[in-house]
Amino acid sequence: MNAQAGNCWLQYARLCRLAGHYETAHRAILEADASGAPNAHMEKAKYLWNIRKSDSAIAELQQTLLNMPADVLGPTVLSSLSSLSLALPNAPLSVTQASKENPDVSKTLLLYTRWIHYTGQKQSNDIKSLYSRVADLRPKWEKGFFCIAKFYDDLLVDARRRQEDKKIASGVGPVPPSSTGSLTTATEEKPWWDMLPVVLIQYARGLHRGHKNLFQALPRLLTLWFEFGSIYIQDGSSFNKPMKEVHIRVSFFFWHMFFIALIYLGDLINFL
Repeated sequence: MNAQAGNCWLQYARLCRLAGHYETAHRAILEADASGAPNAHMEKAKYLWNIRKSDSAIAELQQTLLNMPADVLGPTVLSSLSSLSLALPNAPLSVTQASKENPDVSKTLLLYTRWIHYTGQKQSNDIKSLYSRVADLRPKWEKGFFCIAKFYDDLLVDARRRQEDKKIASGVGPVPPSSTGSLTTATEEKPWWDMLPVVLIQYARGLHRGHKNLFQALPRLLTLWFEFGSIYIQDGSSFNKPMKEVHIRVSFFFWHMFFIALIYLGDLINFL
């Protein structure tokens, strides 16, 4: 009975938080925790994030994860959690109870990873390791792969913008795809399109596992694919060996995943 009451308080807290009634949401979260609701820590973290206390929100998730079984988290996650020390203004909400009653760590870890990426508190390699652990914990979770794809997509967009800005600043103009090899030699940075296969694969993996993010993932996947194709055939880029290798890697899996996405799209249209 207490668990059911706690879940009702959590739903009420979520509605109040989304409506902007933060004081009422906070009281509902306290009631949910007192009733033994297992996911009270998640709602409290989201509440803190919404009132722009990002450090406290991340610390809430961090403390919750630290109280979860070490063999579930893995050494990489534990190392990341230990290296990011954030002081909690108040005691966490029944974190030991939450870890016992909610064995699915993936949601907490995914939210924690997204937020530390957003706030820039970890290097990209650390973020990659955390996302990799999310995929290991829940290999059939569509949202997990969609968030991973968005992360790599952000890295790709940032690398492309940075490389094009460097070319423009040097007076060369926009980055010619056939000349990105010289950029790699000068700065030891790989051309932006080298990350393209990873981005497409992660979007495709998400589509393969569900269609909740279909109308975000599929258009972005197609945009990246066609844009790269147009770059590949212009200015002799097809004779660029590194780019040709990327093109082969992308083409190997693309159409198979694309037809799977079309099946999902057809089923969704029939459902509507």
